[in-house]
Amino acid sequence: DRAVARSSDTVGFFRVESDGFDLGAQRRPVDRDDLPEVQSQICEYLDRLRSGRSLDGFEPSLGLIVSKDKIRQDPDFNLSMERYQYRDSGGSKFPMVPLNEVAEFVRGITFRKSDQLNNPTDDSLPVATTKAAQESGIVNDALYHIPRSLLKDDRKLLKQGDILISTANSLRLLGRTTHVKDIDRPMSFGAFMTVIRARSMILDSYLLHCLRTEFAHDFFVTHANTTTNISNLNLSTLANFQIPLPPLSVQREIVAEISGYQEDIKSHQDEIVELENRITQSINQIWE
Repeated sequence: DRAVARSSDTVGFFRVESDGFDLGAQRRPVDRDDLPEVQSQICEYLDRLRSGRSLDGFEPSLGLIVSKDKIRQDPDFNLSMERYQYRDSGGSKFPMVPLNEVAEFVRGITFRKSDQLNNPTDDSLPVATTKAAQESGIVNDALYHIPRSLLKDDRKLLKQGDILISTANSLRLLGRTTHVKDIDRPMSFGAFMTVIRARSMILDSYLLHCLRTEFAHDFFVTHANTTTNISNLNLSTLANFQIPLPPLSVQREIVAEISGYQEDIKSHQDEIVELENRITQSINQIWE
């Protein structure tokens, strides 16, 4: 109905998980059939649009109603239900701001396989790729080395406090972050990575925790452009990721509290390892 499509300021998405039959070659009947309920909800949606009634209170159990303004925010104009169906971050007493208001984005350096050097030289530049950039930090043994002349923009040199994020990877690893805590030499990063560089109103350590939440992971997965082997996260999409922004003093308190929890977890892990070693020794004594 083109008239309704032009006049409506929303797009309706509806999903059918089962049509009453299994997916086998014989198509045997199963207990679940979403078609009647989806048909009912689509009819309700269209009826409201055609009659000019409000969509307030209409929340289809097998669908999602998205405003066209929200769809226009993404230059891809992606019409995938998963793009907009991610979990709400919940009520926060602090203002929610898009990521590009509190951080700068820098794309990684592009180089060819033929540019890679077998050994570092006085004129070479180490480059961290997705293999070297792990959650625990940068793995020096996994760095590539390229001619320094390939660096055309000094912003692509890593700085202390930078957060490296994987923006092209398998879907499972998309959005993985690496906190650059110490830099003892000039170093860049690869094209499949992006640096998120915190501005003055946010602590890089607080921002790191925001990017490692389950909510952030859900956002990255549902907003990814996925092909057969790799998923990509557009910077325009990443820029619109909303995070709570408390005052710097509160950010410091949050980071300190999380660090305390992490220390507690680490101490318990050490106790578990010690207990496992004792059990192993006891078993060895029995065998002896």
